[in-house]
Amino acid sequence: MMSVEFIKELEGWQGQACLVRGAPRKYFIVSSVDVMYSGPETLVFRAFKNGEVRDWAEVAGGRGRSRQEAIDDLENRLRKSEI
Repeated sequence: MMSVEFIKELEGWQGQACLVRGAPRKYFIVSSVDVMYSGPETLVFRAFKNGEVRDWAEVAGGRGRSRQEAIDDLENRLRKSEI
């Protein structure tokens, strides 16, 4: 089973964000915000090792998901080689 490893919390983001590693040389940012009028949303983006966004296209997560649910979604997509 593909396991996502927590690296660190990130500062300077609206809401909460953390850097995780999904596989050797595959890093992701998990960003959680409370969107006005639509509620909580946690999205996952490709990232560089230093915590900068590599690509703003969402690869996992979604509206109404917690951080853990988004990480579970990321693990599932990695396991299926969708990312």
